[in-house]
Amino acid sequence: MKIFVYGTLQSQFENEMAQLLRNNASYVCDGNVLGYLYLLDWYPGLVLDKNGIEVKGQVYDIHTDEAVSYTHLTLPTKRIV
Repeated sequence: MKIFVYGTLQSQFENEMAQLLRNNASYVCDGNVLGYLYLLDWYPGLVLDKNGIEVKGQVYDIHTDEAVSYTHLTLPTKRIV
């Protein structure tokens, strides 16, 4: 499975979550998507929207389904960009 990451999950950052990603996925390429960033607690969440801003990031290929976990999120109401 391929995922798009942005912000501090990208390869140039050294933090626990970025390291977890690198340990369980392979870098594929740089990329970008259109959408809006919303403030979800203390981190930005991305909602795709063809009329949105360009968000630059990276694409990774997840090695196993075990590396992926899902959480239930309420749709945000406060757009930050």
